Amino acid sequence: MPLHSKAATGRSSSVNARLLLVEDHDVNQILIQAMTRKLGYETELAADGTEAVAKVTRSKSEDIPYDLVLMDIQMPFMDGYEATRIIRASGISAENLPIIAVTANAFGDDIRSCLEAGMQSHISKPVDISNLQTVLQQWTKPRKPHRTERPAPASRKDFDDALFERYQTRRRDAISSIVSFVQKGTFSDGESLQIREKLHKLAGTAAMFGDRKLGNHARLIEDGLQQWEISERPQKMRSALQQLLEAA
Repeated sequence: MPLHSKAATGRSSSVNARLLLVEDHDVNQILIQAMTRKLGYETELAADGTEAVAKVTRSKSEDIPYDLVLMDIQMPFMDGYEATRIIRASGISAENLPIIAVTANAFGDDIRSCLEAGMQSHISKPVDISNLQTVLQQWTKPRKPHRTERPAPASRKDFDDALFERYQTRRRDAISSIVSFVQKGTFSDGESLQIREKLHKLAGTAAMFGDRKLGNHARLIEDGLQQWEISERPQKMRSALQQLLEAA
């Protein structure tokens, strides 16, 4: 459990703990912050690993440390693995600052990589508020008694129309990019990487807006593009695209 400094006692006792959310996707930023707020946590945001390292370092120097970090894995500039390694190398231990991976890839190798980098546990995307509550209660020391009741699952009514429209815009952009990728037909490694990034973000948010089947297909294609040989991609992507469009 994290140890709180004397300066931390001056913070508001009306929150369970102070979190840092490291996430580059704007829709997920809003979704996860809404969940943590609903659970009674104060949450600041870092948009990538570089910003996360800077904020953690500054919070330590100012003696107002975070109680826990929710760390996305795939981010531009600096990913979650590297950010965690830098934080640990700076002398900030797991006891003082638990770091929890937030990842759409919850396979054995991925989880092992998170632990080896210095993280303590993981939460799978799309984030479920009950799972989030369980992990946060396990790894934070509350300033007030934790709520014992299970939170209601997040639903469309929890998010305003502007957020839903933002998701729809990201959804349309991702699908349009995938269609163009297949129509272009070159399937290079660079193009495949760009499409995988869009699929990764779609897979991490779709279920929260009632598009679970679409999110599942997006994750399957993301994994496929990482595994398929270039010669296999044309046929497999045409078939996968048809299934994705049907799910959409």
